[in-house]
Amino acid sequence: MMRIYFFYTCPHCQSKIHIESKCLYIDRDKKLLIWHIPDPREKVTLGEVQGALGTTSLAAYTCRAALTWGEWREKIIECESTYDDRLYEIIKYGAYQLLSKDDKERLPLEAYHIDYADDGHDPERLALVFMKKDEKGMAYVYPITEKLKDVTKDIFMPILDQLSREKQAPFERFGYAWASQFMTYLIKAAEADANRDTYGNLIGFWIKTIGEESSKRW
Repeated sequence: MMRIYFFYTCPHCQSKIHIESKCLYIDRDKKLLIWHIPDPREKVTLGEVQGALGTTSLAAYTCRAALTWGEWREKIIECESTYDDRLYEIIKYGAYQLLSKDDKERLPLEAYHIDYADDGHDPERLALVFMKKDEKGMAYVYPITEKLKDVTKDIFMPILDQLSREKQAPFERFGYAWASQFMTYLIKAAEADANRDTYGNLIGFWIKTIGEESSKRW
């Protein structure tokens, strides 16, 4: 259903045109607010959100922003899960780093995303989807295992909790670029810390886990 909001059908020739338009996704039960804002220069005003939501407080809500329709859909799928969407983005980043240069050319980053693992659309069973370049509709789909989710949470969640206590904008954009910056920051911080060997070993263990879990399904 989400796709129809971003396509205009010409009444004369019936051609469909993709249109990126501003849209706010609201899930009152799961307390989610996810903005699709195609222009990064456009500011999100709390008045707009409060008007759509009918409340002045957003404290109970998880608030996210996305620039493209694909990123917006992916973020909704991630946030509908009980697993933290930021951890999904970290897994997504780590898995792509394990690809060879040739594989990255065949499986472009711009088409790489997280989606449901199967047609059941279970929000607790998501997968990494590597779309093949120049082969429309063809992709490799690899379910994200519970072991990988548990290891990722154990290693990175304490750091994310600490960062969450710092002041943040009402609507953050957590995607692949954010995960890349997060890991760069983390590695530099570990290198400067007296216990860098210990944390370096944890990151190494995490990467090894991605590789081992990948070999079972990939």
